[in-house]
Formats: sequence, structure tokens, C-alpha cells
Amino acid sequence: MSNPSFFDEQKEQSLIKARIVEKYFWAWAKVIIPTAKKFDPRIAYIDLFAVPGRYKDGSKSTPIKVLETAISNSDMQNMLVTVFNDADAEREHPLLEYLPFMGKCKGK
Repeated sequence: MSNPSFFDEQKEQSLIKARIVEKYFWAWAKVIIPTAKKFDPRIAYIDLFAVPGRYKDGSKSTPIKVLETAISNSDMQNMLVTVFNDADAEREHPLLEYLPFMGKCKGK
């Protein structure tokens, strides 16, 4: 990333984006889960820029908010499939700390 201080603290626009995605994802999931249960018991969340998951000031970014929503709901624990893209594939990703809380989960 060209701006190494980007993840030092959450800016207002990042906070607004995280809130919108968190609320929209949960609303979407509540509508989709009953249908998904009938056909394919999986729903997906894909974040193509999930680095690092948490800002240096401790603020949670979008992927963590989505995972916390999933953790709080038993259907989502068992149905949610996540894909988190990171520019640094070798880094131990901070989002991995949430995997033990998910139902049937796999992580690299």
C-alpha cells in the first residue's frame, strides 16, 4: 500500500463504510438465509481488501464487524463462507483470531 499510515486510525469515511456494510450484510443475510437453507446451505462474504481487519487505534474494520455478526448468529456460523484478500499473502492475518468462534470453519 502506498500510504503506510492508512490503517493507523479509522477515518470517518471508513467508519461510515463499515457501518453501511455491516448493517446491509446483516439485513441481506436475514432475507437470504431461509432460501439458502433450501438450496445451498451457504452464503458468502467476499472482501477484496481486508487488510488488516483492525486499525492500529483498535477500531474494527468491515471484515471484523461482519465476522462478529456471523458469530452472534448460529445460522450464519454454520452457513457463512468468507474470502478475505490480502496484498501480503505471507502475513499471519489478524482475522484468523475469529476462526475458532465460527461453526465449521477452515483457515489458512
